[in-house]
Amino acid sequence: MKFVSLISYPDRMIANLNANMLRGAGILVQVRSDDAGGVDPALALVNGVELLVPEDQLAMAQELLADDLET
Repeated sequence: MKFVSLISYPDRMIANLNANMLRGAGILVQVRSDDAGGVDPALALVNGVELLVPEDQLAMAQELLADDLET
């Protein structure tokens, strides 16, 4: 199964909230961030926190996060 990037957030909390919303809709989600495993959250401001979804679920995830993707 190939995962593709859906969106990137500057904050782990917002990324996790949206990841859980997607999971509730039956979409598999991986949260990827280079913030030293949450030890240094300031790194997320630089590197971002990325949501990854399976390629075959991308369209559905984009529809659910349409408001975030437009900004």
